[in-house]
Amino acid sequence: MIWFAEAILLSYSSFSKFVLPSLQAFAEERKEEKEEWRKNLILINPLGLIFGIFNIEYMRGVLENLAVGGSFSFFSLSAGDVSFSAIGIAPEIGVFFTGKAPEGLNLAGALGLLFASAKSAEESASVTGFSLPILLRYNWIFGEKGVGFGLSVGGGIQFVSLSAIGVTVSGISPAISLSLGVGF
Repeated sequence: MIWFAEAILLSYSSFSKFVLPSLQAFAEERKEEKEEWRKNLILINPLGLIFGIFNIEYMRGVLENLAVGGSFSFFSLSAGDVSFSAIGIAPEIGVFFTGKAPEGLNLAGALGLLFASAKSAEESASVTGFSLPILLRYNWIFGEKGVGFGLSVGGGIQFVSLSAIGVTVSGISPAISLSLGVGF
């Protein structure tokens, strides 16, 4: 019976000397890997800014291959007594084929809502609409760890529908994405 107790103690001793440290090292490695995963990406559209359109987008990786987010857009233009302004919002979801969301090649879809108005001294009109864009794009986050420079480039198609004064106009148009920002 003593040899049985010695065998158990020897097995436990071997387990604690060799197996437990390996498991702990593996767990630490996985913990570090998770900490390095930058799940957030905030982007702005620099081309839109040239034309006076402010657009900001936020994406958060919720799984390694899935990100959710949304965007907000604002545009305002005045010339003399005529003014035009528009606000848009778009919740979004992206499925990632490479990398860990929000970084890598992804297919993203959104539902964009638009509210616009035009005013002059004599008249005013409002426009409402929606868009359903589908984009194939690639998001980069440059830098080793922590906060990094973000870049997103892509293209696709979108269905757009706009309504004003009882008239609705719908169609398909190209959708292009070029954005700069920060990932963390």
